[in-house]
Amino acid sequence: MIDLLITWIEWMVFIVCACSIGYLFFFSVASLWRKKIHLTPTDKKQRFLVVYPAYAEDRVIVSSVNTFLAQTYPRVLYELVVVSDHMWKETNDELEKLPIRIVYADYKDSSKAKALKLVMSLYRPTDFDSIVILDADNIVETDFLEQINCARYMGMRAIQTHRISKIRNSEIGQLDAMSEEINNSIFRAGHIATGLSSALIGSGMAFEYHWFYEHVNNLATAGEDKEIEAMLLYEKIRIHYLEDVYVYDEKVQKTENFKNQRRRWMAAQFVAFSNMSKSIKSAIKQGNIDYCDKTLQQALVPRIINLMLVLLFSCFITFHHLNHAYKWWALLLIFFLTMYIAIPKYMKTKKLFHAFMKLPILTLATILNMFKLKGASKIFIHTKHE
Repeated sequence: MIDLLITWIEWMVFIVCACSIGYLFFFSVASLWRKKIHLTPTDKKQRFLVVYPAYAEDRVIVSSVNTFLAQTYPRVLYELVVVSDHMWKETNDELEKLPIRIVYADYKDSSKAKALKLVMSLYRPTDFDSIVILDADNIVETDFLEQINCARYMGMRAIQTHRISKIRNSEIGQLDAMSEEINNSIFRAGHIATGLSSALIGSGMAFEYHWFYEHVNNLATAGEDKEIEAMLLYEKIRIHYLEDVYVYDEKVQKTENFKNQRRRWMAAQFVAFSNMSKSIKSAIKQGNIDYCDKTLQQALVPRIINLMLVLLFSCFITFHHLNHAYKWWALLLIFFLTMYIAIPKYMKTKKLFHAFMKLPILTLATILNMFKLKGASKIFIHTKHE
């Protein structure tokens, strides 16, 4: 009876893990045939609203804004807005000296969604053509808006740019940067290669202004990027990925920050799946493959937990019933192959290999975070920049 129970549990866990890993493997391989978009130059110019939600981002916001103001795009055609939430007076004074608009917020429970709603309440639906959303630590090239402008005139209503690490000083930073690039390969480049929409990532995003204006008040959680994805895909609006348009992002450098970040992401994923699954029947009837794929994506077991489960069961089943263990070791091999394919060549260094020594600690931290998800989707869990 005990053996039967163990076998039943083993197969249930195996099927769940195999489905998640199989999904990742498919799009990881697809990313090898990635389709880069070649932007067509245009003399036409759109009006942009550029928003930096900044919660306690005193260390980075002034530098990021100054860098953005070096855009080659005509200054009269974009307005840059910083939402200053819980920032020091000294920081606000520095920002006041710049040719930008500052919107002050002091929410008890802050979130990017609230910041975006606040900004949009100050404008009319016809004031701009496009909106760009960046994080306070994001740095962009001087032709960033020029390239987004070209993409918008090519008919792209929703755009995700290539967010990439600008600093990888610590082992945690190395792993966080690697995780981001794996996501870029699987959920962005791999999806585009198969004709599906890219995933959003929370910053380095651009949207048709009027559409965003009409939908921003529907945002209700701390996982606003996943909510925006769901609204876009339900309306069959394709999300494009501009792989050659970079947004340089500061990665977390400490275990505690990494843990908080993953807690926020897991909570957002759980809520996104719960909400999107309510409309899955309608999406299937409409043949909305993008929406169905995104719903399935939210149901995937987080990678680090998947790795832990496959490793544990591989070892346990090897000692308990060797003949049943081969499929687990094969699954583990496919998992590592999937990750290896998805990691870009420039990151495959000895430094990254040494960073893997931190993986057991981060895996344990991630597992413990699963018991702290209640309410995490409704509050803002700040990721500090050291």
